[in-house]
Amino acid sequence: MEELFKNKRDLLIFAGILLAYAFYLISVHIPMERHVIHVPLDDMIPFCEIFVIPYIWWYGFISGPLVWFFIKSREDFLDLGIYLLMGMWICSAFFLIYPTSIDFLPQEFPRNNLFTFLIKLLYAADNPANVFPSIHCFESTAICIAIWKSKRWGKFPKPRAVGLASAVLICLSTVFIKQHSVLDLAAGVLLALILYFPVYKINWPYRKRFE
Repeated sequence: MEELFKNKRDLLIFAGILLAYAFYLISVHIPMERHVIHVPLDDMIPFCEIFVIPYIWWYGFISGPLVWFFIKSREDFLDLGIYLLMGMWICSAFFLIYPTSIDFLPQEFPRNNLFTFLIKLLYAADNPANVFPSIHCFESTAICIAIWKSKRWGKFPKPRAVGLASAVLICLSTVFIKQHSVLDLAAGVLLALILYFPVYKINWPYRKRFE
């Protein structure tokens, strides 16, 4: 264990990320007045149940690169870990200051198939509260950027293509299965783009030991 976690900083990154997820899971059940996020474009986007596949793929897309970087590329891991920590706790602040929800979940589905069955399970497990910014969209964009900036993956076209395609499809999935508004999607992506600069454009002290 000591060889795997080379210092307390690694543990703090994992702990901070897990705490942010725990906070989100708790916050969606806190009774409070929530601002409804709903714009006309949300009604123009059709429900498309097949997008539940990239929505669920998000779980592997987030955890896979984080664990792989942790094992194989410590600098990439620290960059991504700090990226996720900053964004997730900013999202958490939004959830407290500006709690939100949506009001356009489908009451019934046009078809019954495996995809709509999975969406029913998703709706039951994932309460559509605290949707702005979308954590799905923030983290997917951050992972994509981390892959492109990675010293191990960033020079190879296949990981970059997979990262970009995954991020785009996951972001689209949030609105096509009616789990988020387009405003949530835009805010999540924008947050990731803003945080790109402090994470990758500032020469933080931890980088010195990798130079």
